Order: sequence, then C-alpha cells, then structure tokens
Amino acid sequence: MKSKYLLAAAVIAGLAGSAAHAAVGTATFTGTLASLNDTAGLFPGAQVGSSFTAVWVLDTELGVHRVAPGLVHVIYGGSQYQPGHSAYDPANVGPEGYTTPVLSAALTINGVTVNFLGDTYGNGQSYFGSIAFVANSDHKVAPFSDNSYTQLLNFFDNGRSDLLTSFTVTNPVGTYGSFDISRPGTESHGIFNTMSMSWQVPPIGGTVPEPASWAMMLCGFGLTGAALRRQRRPVTA
Repeated sequence: MKSKYLLAAAVIAGLAGSAAHAAVGTATFTGTLASLNDTAGLFPGAQVGSSFTAVWVLDTELGVHRVAPGLVHVIYGGSQYQPGHSAYDPANVGPEGYTTPVLSAALTINGVTVNFLGDTYGNGQSYFGSIAFVANSDHKVAPFSDNSYTQLLNFFDNGRSDLLTSFTVTNPVGTYGSFDISRPGTESHGIFNTMSMSWQVPPIGGTVPEPASWAMMLCGFGLTGAALRRQRRPVTA
C-alpha cells in the first residue's frame, strides 16, 4: 500500500512541474525632461529637467512576432491591424495580431502618473541592437471626459538582440523618447532625456505554477504525508 501512495504522489508532483512559462516582461525607463509643453495641465509643477519614469508591461506571447535570431525580435499588435483598417496587411498579420502585447504603459512626472493603453498600436522590439517600446491609443485620459490621441515612445540604440533575456543599460546612446496627449484645444507633450533602462523577464525555462498546479502539489504532499505516517505506525504484538 505504501508504494501506491508514493507512486501517486510522484505522478501528481510530475504534473505540477508542467506549469506554464511566465511570458510577462517589464521595461523601466528613467531620466529627465528635455522639453515640455503642458497646456493640458496634466503634470502640475513639472518643468524641463524634472524626473520621469516610464514603466511598460508586455506579454511577450501576444501579438505578431518577427524574429531573426541574433538580429531582430519585434512584437506588435492592436486594433490598427484589424481587417478593414488602412494599416492592415493580410499578407503578414493574422488574427493573433489584433491583441496588443502592451498590457500597460505608465508615465510618472513630478509625482503624477498617466496611463497609456497601447490598444490601437503597441509594440516592443529589438531591431539590430535598437530597442523601442510604443503605445498608441485613442481613449479617455483622466481628468478629461472626451477621447484623446495618446502616444508614449521610448527608443535607444545600444540594446540586446532579443527580448528573451533581462538586461540593464545605463546612459544609452541614440536615445529618443516622448509622450503626446492631444485633445481639441489643448495638449501635453514632452521629450525625454533617457538615462537608464531595464528589461526584466523570467529566465528561459523558468516556470510559475498555475492555481491548478498548486492544488495538485498540495494533494501530492498530503498523500506523501499519509504514506509516511502509515509507515511509522507501531506494530502491536
């Protein structure tokens, strides 16, 4: 009987080891403002030289992928690529391209954070050593009640050749970054002086147990414990 318990526990533990690979990465850009025009008043007190932080969260398994190992890794998607849109190209964009890989993109200046959706067009890319993250959308930006055109962009040259491994770059060369929030009669626009950037993804082969996997592992531990208790039970004469 003991061997049956241990065999069951081993099988369940093996199933739990097949958890899904975590595909979400986070990019963080920091620096100062090289220029600012904030007639919309979204960032009170901000001025040229103020610090900024832009944080991107990408699901690297969403959207369309263009990959040339060691040279190019581009992930992009959004409603811009739906059938009937002027930018839709049925030759290279399939149904999976409708979903943007940009889960969120947030810009913080002078303690105020504005969120950019990136649902119209969102991408993350490494292109011959250049890294770029883009979030474009037409949506409502608090405190406005009407839709605005929004764009958040960060770009620099001395990056890695893919988005599969984590890396950090200080004082990147060839940098350009900007944000733009435009609505009738007013806008908020600025250009970044990027000083550092980091991209963090789980290591290749790493796993994060899913809820069902946790349940299976706990069940396996219980069966193993039952087998061990049965094994230690004293034998009466």
